[in-house]
Amino acid sequence: MTSQEKLRGPTKESVSHNSGLVLGVSRKEQVAQAFGAAPNYDAHSPLQKDVAHFLWETLVTSTVLLPEAACRVLEVGCGTGHLSQRILDDERVESFVATDLSAEMVRRCREKLNAQITKMLAEGSASKPIALEFLCVDGEFPVQFSSALCDKNIVCSSMTFQWFENLSESFAQYAQEMDPSALLALSIPVRGSLQEWETFASHHNFASGLLQCPTRIAVEQGLHEAGFSNVCYVEKYYLQTFVNSQEFLRSLRAIGATVPSAHYAHSSVVALRRALRETRELPFECSWKILFVYARKF
Repeated sequence: MTSQEKLRGPTKESVSHNSGLVLGVSRKEQVAQAFGAAPNYDAHSPLQKDVAHFLWETLVTSTVLLPEAACRVLEVGCGTGHLSQRILDDERVESFVATDLSAEMVRRCREKLNAQITKMLAEGSASKPIALEFLCVDGEFPVQFSSALCDKNIVCSSMTFQWFENLSESFAQYAQEMDPSALLALSIPVRGSLQEWETFASHHNFASGLLQCPTRIAVEQGLHEAGFSNVCYVEKYYLQTFVNSQEFLRSLRAIGATVPSAHYAHSSVVALRRALRETRELPFECSWKILFVYARKF
């Protein structure tokens, strides 16, 4: 047994599949493969890191949101660990389960957290043991990992739920599987994000191909219908500046966000390439509209 396993308890990694899901399986696999094939994710995701840290800091600095008992946390869509590292570093956390759709992302997150544990041990900053677990599951369907979810008092996710194909149904499942008093803490890009690219695509007569983010109204309505009656919302805007429009697309490719929308017309590629050539000398700005959600059933 390694030193970090002694400190944190046994770590395990399991793969769960739901063969009953037929619609959308191909697209889900594409998304998982795209993110798993982004080796330089960390270097190209400062915004994702900022959003993840704001999500957690807002939670733990609020006497209203923070559970009175020690934190038992499950993260949906851990990626390479932007939020996971912050959670692991919090002395209030006694158990943590990190999950992701991509097995490769789970592997990278596990590697990064184990390195963090080793550093904490070397520095003597590890105050108490934390039970740590990793799961490769589809976060849209919490019934797949209900046994890991049911005893957690915080379920959190940063910039993942926008990929879900049926957000309201997923909210309903979380409401059913979570402990009734648990907190659901999310950051979700909502409609209006990357609007500059939509405008650019329309101006140059090609389909943008980007994922259509849910509207804030859809998020609010889905949570309400699922039974989350005590909800706090915070909305923030983030602006990114790129050398040109092509650099913007490269940044998306570098983080694996390359799977086009379901109705993307590949015939748009010629017009896209023309637009990129014509604007290669012009800087390009894109903004994100992030909705932070902190929800309980009562």
